[in-house]
Amino acid sequence: AISIIPVNTENKSNVAGRKNGLDMLRVFAIMMVITVHFIIAQGYYANPIAGKKYYFASMARWLAQTCCPIFMILSGYFLSRMKTGKKHFKSIIKFLRNYFVIVVIFVIYHKKYDMEAIKQLVNLNYMWYVNMYFGLLLISPYINQIIDQWDQYSKAVKTILCFFILASFGTITHEWFSNYWFGLYPILYYFIGAFFRKFEIKNIGKVSCFSIILILLMLQAAYTLFSGYGEKFDWVRNMGGYSCAYNATPTLICTVCLFQFFKDISLENKRINKVLEIISKQSLEIYLLVCMFVGDWVYQPLFEVVFVRYGVVYFWMVIVIVEIIIGTVLGWILNFALNNICGLIHRGCMKNCDFI
Repeated sequence: AISIIPVNTENKSNVAGRKNGLDMLRVFAIMMVITVHFIIAQGYYANPIAGKKYYFASMARWLAQTCCPIFMILSGYFLSRMKTGKKHFKSIIKFLRNYFVIVVIFVIYHKKYDMEAIKQLVNLNYMWYVNMYFGLLLISPYINQIIDQWDQYSKAVKTILCFFILASFGTITHEWFSNYWFGLYPILYYFIGAFFRKFEIKNIGKVSCFSIILILLMLQAAYTLFSGYGEKFDWVRNMGGYSCAYNATPTLICTVCLFQFFKDISLENKRINKVLEIISKQSLEIYLLVCMFVGDWVYQPLFEVVFVRYGVVYFWMVIVIVEIIIGTVLGWILNFALNNICGLIHRGCMKNCDFI
């Protein structure tokens, strides 16, 4: 039987230090971000729904849809103890700093000097996820006041169930139920992440999680194929229609199973752990750089070299590896440079203050 128990906060390994499994999960989410854009570039949405290839492409598409929900659950897991104060303020500043630097480079690189480009820069609209995450980061200490009341898992379940009804349930009823609050789904995922931080689900093993994910992907792909055969992909018909259907109930279940699958994985190889940690720490920068620059740089050259000779699967593998490597290196350089520049500015300001 499934059981839910509080996490032992007295055991420091449960609350401190890096967790290999969560680093692996973040790297998996980055891979899925790249896969989302890969599927678009392969013409998934432009071609009519038909055949075995489209069925397997649909399975890949639905799995890739877990990318952003994974990041949202991870946000809830790691931010659920955030309080208002200096640490909260610094996390927002660092997030905005890296975003603005990357987008300014993007604007200059593409010579987008019109007012619309500046407007998108200022209102964080170059990447919808950035706009969403800024808000989530901003209000996290206040969401956490609700989480702090979860002294029993039943209170947590009631909170999550409430937001599930508002933000996700309507996707499987074709909006015969309330859909006004669909936009709350990032908070729903945040609460789920916080739940995993405070409580542990027992007796759901990796085989069970993998089986649930596989069955759901097969069912979702079958639904996509038979509900719109011969037509182009319809967002509304395919469980959601809101923000790429990240709030779709099957996507929600798959994401929760992925978190449960990865969270307790522990690796003994220090080199692999270090690589995972480095990639994981640059996840935001990889997301922005891949979507704004790297994807355009590598897709067409690799298409002509790899896809034509070896087919789509090898092409996807090469694309994912190359984009993660380039994104990680550029992200590390960016963070190294900005951290040192900010450090110099801070030390200079402190000296001036002491002089005054």
